[in-house]
Amino acid sequence: MLHELSTYSYENKRKFDMVAALGMAMLANEELMFVQPKMDNSNKEKFRPFGYWTDERGIKHKGIIPQQRDF
Repeated sequence: MLHELSTYSYENKRKFDMVAALGMAMLANEELMFVQPKMDNSNKEKFRPFGYWTDERGIKHKGIIPQQRDF
């Protein structure tokens, strides 16, 4: 990639696909830099936390994390 960046020329730009992809990614990053992600309120109720959790016996599980119950 560094070699392609150092030898890039506008006349042979069709031979440098990685350089073109990097340029497009950098432009997209600049455009979206200050755009805050939005969460639809209708999906908020459907969201369930997912990941690793440990049960009361100390066994680790992967999946939807169950809600903690206060008794």
